[in-house]
Amino acid sequence: MTKTEAHENLDYLKSLAEQGAKAPLLGGRIGLMWNILLVPTLCVHGLATIGKINLPENRMGLIWLVFGVSGGILSAILSRNIGKKPGTGSTGNRIESIIWPTTALLIFAYAFSIMGALLMNNATPILFNTIMPFAFALGAVNYTLLGRITGQGFLRISGLISALFMVLTMIMVNQPSVYFLSALGVLFTGVLPSVIQMSKEPSYVV
Repeated sequence: MTKTEAHENLDYLKSLAEQGAKAPLLGGRIGLMWNILLVPTLCVHGLATIGKINLPENRMGLIWLVFGVSGGILSAILSRNIGKKPGTGSTGNRIESIIWPTTALLIFAYAFSIMGALLMNNATPILFNTIMPFAFALGAVNYTLLGRITGQGFLRISGLISALFMVLTMIMVNQPSVYFLSALGVLFTGVLPSVIQMSKEPSYVV
């Protein structure tokens, strides 16, 4: 092996080390924000569905519009400096920065597809209740993948819990209580993992 080849190998190994596959994930604050917004939104939707609050059905979409716009604005604010934080180049952080935004786009696309089905094919509005099972299924995949890559056991557990709530919410899909069950699921599969994730960040990342 020549001296040049040795340097190239060392540079390659250094690059792998710097990627730090098991470096702390840095998206906890963004996840926490979205899930804190999601819990009350689900509860308001559920309360309106059972008639506990006076909210016309045609205004329900406005609640979710406020949720999406507020979350988008706050995400832009919270993510401004993440790229400058230590560990952003790790495998886990690079994957996390792709799969969660992709998941959000898929969920929004799923919701718009349901709206299209209602408007063009007179589909049943109960399809809207399938959005949360779909979201929990995607969450199960994401957490399992991130847990495998980072070696963080709590992420794998979150994946299992997400899968469980996918099953439970699908079983209850035709009941108004599915929104309260979904809110509970978000607490366990969104809020709690995000808090744990933030607690594992080095102090200079916060």
